[in-house]
Amino acid sequence: MAYTTIKGWLSVPANRLAEATAILDDHQAMADRAGIGRDLAASYRSGWLLQTHPINGACLAFYGAEIKTTALPLIEAQVSALAQLEFQETEAGVLVETDGYFHLDQDTQGERARLAWLVRDGEVLKMTRPFE
Repeated sequence: MAYTTIKGWLSVPANRLAEATAILDDHQAMADRAGIGRDLAASYRSGWLLQTHPINGACLAFYGAEIKTTALPLIEAQVSALAQLEFQETEAGVLVETDGYFHLDQDTQGERARLAWLVRDGEVLKMTRPFE
């Protein structure tokens, strides 16, 4: 069986925290779209941690877990949905941009791959990382 270890973070607008939580809690619908079991999706939901109190207008969402590689579309869909939450100017007049970084290590039948997701301006850019 193939596994992928994911470690990363994403900025979340403090004024959209309830929406971010709803996106992550909607794992059943996302599981159906990703083609994985709902129980597995519920288990992988526990890899997400959301900052609940903003610091200077932004909160961070962190993800960390070793998942079955077949479930990767679920986490990617969640990251993409969170990345599309648009920031608005804070009360202090600070405009916070959506950004983030996820580090992925895949082990597929003895083959290793090192990947990265860079989140910028509502998009998730996929990159291959070199072996160190």
